Amino acid sequence: MSQQDLNGTTVTLGPKLQFGAARHNWQVSDVTKIDVRGKNYLKDRQKIPSETAAFNLVSVHGFTAADKIRFVTKDQRLKQWPRTRIPGTDKPKFMFVMHFDVEPQHLVLAFELNEEVLDTDKPFARTWKRFLEGNDAYKSERMKLITSLVQANWVVRKAVGKPVPAILGNKLTTCFHQTDDLLEATCDVTSSVFARAILSVIRRACKEIVCDLLIWIESKEEDELPERIFGGVRIINMDMLLFDPIDKKSIGIQPSKDIPADEVTAVLEQENED
Repeated sequence: MSQQDLNGTTVTLGPKLQFGAARHNWQVSDVTKIDVRGKNYLKDRQKIPSETAAFNLVSVHGFTAADKIRFVTKDQRLKQWPRTRIPGTDKPKFMFVMHFDVEPQHLVLAFELNEEVLDTDKPFARTWKRFLEGNDAYKSERMKLITSLVQANWVVRKAVGKPVPAILGNKLTTCFHQTDDLLEATCDVTSSVFARAILSVIRRACKEIVCDLLIWIESKEEDELPERIFGGVRIINMDMLLFDPIDKKSIGIQPSKDIPADEVTAVLEQENED
């Protein structure tokens, strides 16, 4: 019996990155250290630590591509990986794929839904259902990301700033591909000059950086509170320039949209003034 038969359907995600190695690796973030909107936030503006992640981070992928890739889960050039079945069924667990397009590199986080959370956390279940039913504009206005630096030099810390939640769709082009059992969110980090300036700083120093990336949905209605983080990843000394090329024409390709080092400060200062 094939691996696909044993695990259900497959999904294209590209080359896997190592888990827990000394360098150039990833680990699962502790999301309970991050504060989210509490049950009465709309009245008292109080935040509370998130419950454990609603999704399990199962793999992280990284690669370099000469061509623009809108959705990794639809690109048949990428390596396929088996998906886990829901126990006692032939159905795969719902997968959420967070795809960061940092052209020409791509960072892909693959999460599987913890089905028990839908039974035990009604506000999250309600928020998640509405999120799936919403169109791209709805999703873009609610998906939150927080970048928290654990280890970085002062240049990177100045560029990234404090770990404040940001709505992805406010600054970056974000699009979605959805099926019955999968949702991919693609965030084009190069779509904003400000984000490109930060990315340029990070890309030059990434092999010395440790940071947490955490994702969740912003709750705007009382019956959606408290918020709960989808999941998070800790990126450890990951050198994006070492990501494997997906084909021959992607070998040796270099970033073309990075902001020169001597222009980064001006770009960041202009954004702060605006």
